[in-house]
Amino acid sequence: VARKGEGDMAIANVLGSNIFNIFVCLGFSWMLWNIAEGPYEANALKGNLWFPIMIVLVYSCFLLIAFIVSRWRLTKKLGFSLIFLHMTFIALTLLTNSIGGKKPILLLPNTPGWSDGR
Repeated sequence: VARKGEGDMAIANVLGSNIFNIFVCLGFSWMLWNIAEGPYEANALKGNLWFPIMIVLVYSCFLLIAFIVSRWRLTKKLGFSLIFLHMTFIALTLLTNSIGGKKPILLLPNTPGWSDGR
């Protein structure tokens, strides 16, 4: 599709399939698990989820605004900035979550173990 000059259709296909996979496939299987086995509990769900959720929301808003400003064209500059933002998201997520039972490198407010010095 992209080789035929329909790059916007290719981007829409990628975004649409990812949204479908995340919300429908993962959500439906998680719902079935909770119905069959009871509430699912994991260490990842006990920590702060507000930080990665806020990053994803800001990232999504930036993506929408960037595509509107660029008239729905993915330029090299926009592509590199999106890759940079995604790498930043991955780095911040790894730095603010406990891995292998160790404390996170960056402790955010309301994270277990965080202290504001009071």
